[in-house]
Order: sequence, then C-alpha cells, then structure tokens
Amino acid sequence: MPSTFRAFLVSAILALSTTAQLAVAESSCSLVDEAVRISAEIRGLKLKRKVPCKLRTKDEVRAYLLQSLNEKIPQERLASEAALFRFIGVIPEQFDYASGLVELYTDQVGGFYEPKEEYYAMAAWIPEFMQLGVAVHELTHALQDQHYKLETFLDPLTASNDGQLARAALIEGDATAVMVDHTRATVGQGPIQDEATVSGLMAQNILGIMLSPGLQKAPPALQSMLVFPYVSGMNFAHALLRKDGYKSIDAAFRKPPQTSEQILHPEKYLNGEQDWAQFDAPETLSPNSGDPLPPSLAAKLELPPKLEASDVLGEFTISSALSNFITPMKASRAAAGWGGDRAGVYALQGNAIGKRAARWETRWDSEAEAAEFFSALNEAYSSRFAVKKEISQNEVSFTGKSAFEAATKRSGSTVVMVIADL
Repeated sequence: MPSTFRAFLVSAILALSTTAQLAVAESSCSLVDEAVRISAEIRGLKLKRKVPCKLRTKDEVRAYLLQSLNEKIPQERLASEAALFRFIGVIPEQFDYASGLVELYTDQVGGFYEPKEEYYAMAAWIPEFMQLGVAVHELTHALQDQHYKLETFLDPLTASNDGQLARAALIEGDATAVMVDHTRATVGQGPIQDEATVSGLMAQNILGIMLSPGLQKAPPALQSMLVFPYVSGMNFAHALLRKDGYKSIDAAFRKPPQTSEQILHPEKYLNGEQDWAQFDAPETLSPNSGDPLPPSLAAKLELPPKLEASDVLGEFTISSALSNFITPMKASRAAAGWGGDRAGVYALQGNAIGKRAARWETRWDSEAEAAEFFSALNEAYSSRFAVKKEISQNEVSFTGKSAFEAATKRSGSTVVMVIADL
C-alpha cells in the first residue's frame, strides 16, 4: 500500500506562489533544446533521444493528471492508504484524501516530465523568463528516465510508502541540485558540491514552497510529505555530491536508498547501514496476542478481523504524523532511532462488519529510543483524544473527542499501537 499519489506525481515540480498568481504569458517550447543541453552538461548524462515538448494550460494539466490517476491507481489501494493515515493521525479523520490530494498537487504543478510517453509538458501560465529553471529541473528527469527508467524505478504498486518516499527524494534531490547549480552558475557561483552545507538553500526552498496558498489548504503532515522529496532530497543529493560529484548520484540510482531514514541521515546510506527490521503484519487481531486493545474493540473480536493491507511508514512519516499534535522538534527527535515498522488495516467481522481497525508496530534502535517514542506518542495522543488512561507504566489507552479509540504498549525496544473506528 505505497504512497500512490506522491509516487505517481513525483516528477511535477512545485510552482512557487509568485508564479502561480501571474497571468498567462507567451511561452513557447523554443528553450527546451537549451535547457536539456544545460541539464546534460551539469548532470553528466548523455541525452539518448530528443524530448518532445508540449505546451499545456493549467486546465489541460489538471485533466491529464486526473485521467492518469484514475487509470493507474487502484481505488482500493488508495482507500486503504487513506484509512491508515486517518488511524495513525497523518490526516484528519474527516479529510477527503483522494480529492484533497488531487487538488493539492494540481494547484502546485508547474510543468512535468511524462515518463510513459517521454515528453515534457511546459506550463503555459508561467512567464517565459521563468521557464528555463523549471525546464532544467524537469529535463533532468528526462535524462534520469533515459538512463534509469523512472516508471520501473518508481513503480507505485510495489514498494512501501517509505521506500517510495526515499526514491522520490533521490529523483527530486538530483533534479533540484542540477537546477540550483544552473542558477548559481548564471551569477558566477560554483556548484553546491563545493559548499559545506545547503541548509540555507533548503530554508529558501521551504519558504518559497510554503508561501503557496494552495499548499496551505492541506493538512500539515501532507504539506511536509510534499516538500520532503525536494528539500530533504536536495540535502541527500548534496551529501552524495560531496563524496564524488554526480557520479555518486549515478551510483545511488543503481543502489537506491531504501528508507526515509537514509534520506534524513545521509551518513547511514553512505556507510551502508541497513539496520532496520523488515517484518509482516499479523493476519489477524486477537485478544490473546498480547497486543494492547481498546476496550470496545476487545468486545467485538468474536470473529478474526481480515487484514486488508499493510505498509511501512518510516521515520519521516512518523515524524510528520506526530508533529500534528506536538512540536516538530520533539516529533523529529522521537522519530529518530527508527528501526523498522509495519502498519496493517483490518476489516472487522460479525456484528462490527463495516468497521476497521489498525495495528501499528514500531521497532527502535534501543530501549531508550523506544521509550522516547512511546512518551512522544502518548503526549501526541493526549492532545488528539480527550481521555487518557494509564493501564500500567508501559500501556496506555485513549478515548473521547474522536470516533476512534486507541491503545499503546511498549515492550523493550518495540512499541505497538492498536486503534479502532467503533
């Protein structure tokens, strides 16, 4: 159950709020040859075949994205992802996930490379004097595609949410680095490879993106997820560039990062660390499993619930979810030390048919890391729910102020949460 929308739309660059408000200007595809020459020269990848350019209005881009999403993304997969995100607290319980994301992405798109038909769609509403930087970014995607087959590299039907996010960050971080290197060259500055840090550039990107009125309509966690591939991706790309230039990024396409943890902490990727646990969700929820069960759910488990789908959320999504209820700094610290997770969505049976529950198991690098996450999760859920009941030092339940009930439990370096819509 991967992050289907974000995987599919990863090639669409965010339009800054200033460009989104400008009137339609005379734009043309005449600059594409120059843009792809710049991209190929900076990136060090040879253009294998010419990339057609199609000038598109905003309505045409929106229609294309909607049609493609309807054709490529199974609706049941999208529904399961939406349910999981509601349970965990990534999105509000009443948020219309599908239509909300369509609106969010189509508001932000400012041109894109289409890997299936291999063309560049230029946004006709952006003035021509602002098109070159966008084209350099998007045509870097064309070069990536010709050398690394993006549709296969970023298949939204196979990898986990976290794995997709990591690959998206590599793709976008690479293209953003090329675009920034081009911009810097035009004012006589050297490449970002020569800089000790890109934190200032990251802050500028965040500020520009977050000023977009369309973005501010979305729940905060989704805003963060949309920004992540561009901003954290550029930081990851910069760490690779510092090692051996764009050759290191080519090596990363051949051996991709597997988790958002590796994107957030590039040294883990560069050191070859693969210290996270991979495991499956149990096929059923059972009163005898030792899992924490909200009281109302335990009374309704007369028949085994059916596992509908499962996913890996990863460090970044965990941090984003927690930051809906506690400070981003505390959420980020609590999510660090992630050592693997698996969340499953279950369909209840019998008298509770039509209802769902989720089981989310997280594993941490140490008991201390697990204790820190357990404390932050309980603080976040104390804000999300009205009633907190401490069953023991390591087990807590939550009710009220929500259609959901939840229970959390820590055992050593593992934390399990069960939450139900009752």
